Amino acid sequence: ILEAHCERRAARRGGRSRDEEALRDSFETFFPGAQWVGDGKMLEVFVDGERFTQNLELVVDTKSDASVGISVRAEEDSAAVVEAFDNGKETTGNAPLALLVDNRPSNHTPDVDAALGETMRMRATPGRPQNKAHVEGQFGLFAQRVPPIELDTRDPRELARTVAFLIALTFFRAQNHAPRRDRN
Repeated sequence: ILEAHCERRAARRGGRSRDEEALRDSFETFFPGAQWVGDGKMLEVFVDGERFTQNLELVVDTKSDASVGISVRAEEDSAAVVEAFDNGKETTGNAPLALLVDNRPSNHTPDVDAALGETMRMRATPGRPQNKAHVEGQFGLFAQRVPPIELDTRDPRELARTVAFLIALTFFRAQNHAPRRDRN
């Protein structure tokens, strides 16, 4: 009523642009193992109060949404891409037909070319993280479920407890995300 009488202008919540609406559900998937998507994310790890950043390189299967390969290294580089890709092959038993990565130079090196072999490398559209929605979504879930990684190495017993706690908490929070067939 106030808006109709020009007494108040309602604040509009930002929605999807027409481009985003048009592209919604346009990522075509074929079968598990056909296409993987890879990307890196910087993580913060605190050891004895000192902050360290580590790169988590993740490879996700687009059809099953399974996280098939990971690598944790000091930086996002070609070695991380190769390690995550190789870890994915170890997990699934096969290389995919295609791997989608962004245009970061570390994703397009001779080392990555050699590791991919017959796998086709696809480049994501610059400036459109939606192209890698499968891996970006997994990073979002990771951020929601994994507690801060804080380790105190001065007491080995406390360090062991903390590591066990972080692993158990992460595992069981991740289990909560998995639906149970017997309960629909």
